[in-house]
Amino acid sequence: LALKANQDLTYEQVRGFFELGTHEYKTARPSVTDQGGKITKRKTRVLPGTLLPEEILNKWVGLDEGSIVEAVTDTVKKKNGEIPGPQVRYYISSLRYDAPNVEQVLHRAIRQHWAIENKGHWALDMAFNQDRLQCTNAQYLAGRTLLNKIALNFTTKIQTRLEEVTGKEAPSKPVIRARLNKIEDMLVAMNDCIRI
Repeated sequence: LALKANQDLTYEQVRGFFELGTHEYKTARPSVTDQGGKITKRKTRVLPGTLLPEEILNKWVGLDEGSIVEAVTDTVKKKNGEIPGPQVRYYISSLRYDAPNVEQVLHRAIRQHWAIENKGHWALDMAFNQDRLQCTNAQYLAGRTLLNKIALNFTTKIQTRLEEVTGKEAPSKPVIRARLNKIEDMLVAMNDCIRI
């Protein structure tokens, strides 16, 4: 579970243990990626959940045997060598601190979480302004999210089809969405993707 600053006590306690540096961490091997004009280095450190006070442990089932986690992302832009400040995130996990290679497992889990977030949620928000939707009706939200995912999948298929036909990089999803604002255009594009 990713901790946010609005979870005052838990967030501050977890952050404090890592900032103090008075405990011996389990540290995952850093991972480095080189893509999109930047080099990104990710580091993960893990401490036992038992460090947290009883009042926090009682709120989170399994945390008494689990782990608290710090994930740091450092980025260097290759074009100008700019180094923005590190991005630090904190997590709690019921994954046992004494589990073999707990630090590597959590490092991978955090990475996979952000891959899903970036591919799915971010794309839905950018293409359909999903995060700006102000609604409390759960059934409406579930239906709208399902329709948005179907539309996102079709948009991805349309992008792939355009790249196959033209041999060039396809326009972004918001651009395709804008081009297909007429129902006739959208049906033609969908039919083209479905045709075998």
